[in-house]
Amino acid sequence: MACSAASTALLSSNPGAFSTKAAAPMASISKPFSQTLTIPKSFNGLRRPIQSHAPRSLSLSRGSQSRRSFVVRASSELPLVGNVAPDFEAEAVFDQEFIKVKLSEYIGKKYVILFFYPLDFTFVCPTEITAFSDRHAEFEKLNTEILGVSIDSVFSHLAWVQTDRKSGGLGDLKYPLISDVTKSISKSYGVLIPDQGIALRGLFIIDKEGVIQHSTINNLAIGRSVDETKRTLQALQYVQENPDEVCPAGWKPGEKSMKPDPKLSKEPRPRLRKRMLVVAQPLTSSTSRTRLPALAAALSSPPPLDLTEDNVAQVLADARVELAQIFDSSVGITGVVELADLDGPFVKISLKGRFWHKRSDVLARVANYLKQRIPEILEVDIEDEKQLDDSPENF
Repeated sequence: MACSAASTALLSSNPGAFSTKAAAPMASISKPFSQTLTIPKSFNGLRRPIQSHAPRSLSLSRGSQSRRSFVVRASSELPLVGNVAPDFEAEAVFDQEFIKVKLSEYIGKKYVILFFYPLDFTFVCPTEITAFSDRHAEFEKLNTEILGVSIDSVFSHLAWVQTDRKSGGLGDLKYPLISDVTKSISKSYGVLIPDQGIALRGLFIIDKEGVIQHSTINNLAIGRSVDETKRTLQALQYVQENPDEVCPAGWKPGEKSMKPDPKLSKEPRPRLRKRMLVVAQPLTSSTSRTRLPALAAALSSPPPLDLTEDNVAQVLADARVELAQIFDSSVGITGVVELADLDGPFVKISLKGRFWHKRSDVLARVANYLKQRIPEILEVDIEDEKQLDDSPENF
């Protein structure tokens, strides 16, 4: 059955969650504000019980050492689809300025695409963020605003936006990036991974009544599709404008919809015939020399390494290249990560100098990189807890 905008279902882990009553028109994005800012403080609730609250990295069994672990512990107590979206007001970066964004200000005015991503200055995230920005005009025509959210600070957002794309940055974006440093927004939408303190790749489509009509959540390594997001949004808008119809799988504007009726749904529908023309080009010796090596390079990936001190040291050296933004000396970063101790599958590292992100974030990223390259590693920890102190005297 088609979802109606008149849904009366209600859900909010925040007492300030907005209602579906019409709201007075107001600007969807505020202008620059003073440096004093109020951000939600709630940080509670999980989708399923956690067996251990210890802040340990996820381990890999010996039977799966050659594969990455995709087990996370993010969750929410109740389903969000069909319920009122939890409201929030937070600091954001837009047009290289600090602004305030309040979700409930869009009620009665616009649809909202709200998407979460794990961290700034990473790899999959910029491909999604810039893809939504490049196609922002298409969503604007659908009366829809896009909002990106991560647990990074507005200063990190600003630095990433001010870095051009060729240098690993985002460049100017056509929508705001929201700072969820308290992690309360990620928590209320059920995408927070408590053990890691970052969000899964969650995406929510919220209609003009403030009701969540669609959600999709990907694990950290899997990017999302702008095309599918737009198609789903168009299907939602169609069924809300035509409440006696529903959209079948893969429906796109202009295609035939369906009636949610046992008799009418059995009406024969025309079958689509597709014709494919395949032109095969002979594989000559010259083309094989140029294409096959390129194909092999594209399909290849670094083989897993054995757990030795030399390999750990080598991977830490490689991390300076793979995680370049953390160690970017051009912006005054002097941070160094070194092997401190190796005890079987347990690795201890030391952090020295100044880093772009908090030292706890640096530890998490380096730990994940180490375990990807050396699957036998079960845990990566800090040599001394004092090294996680971001105070200037420790730089």
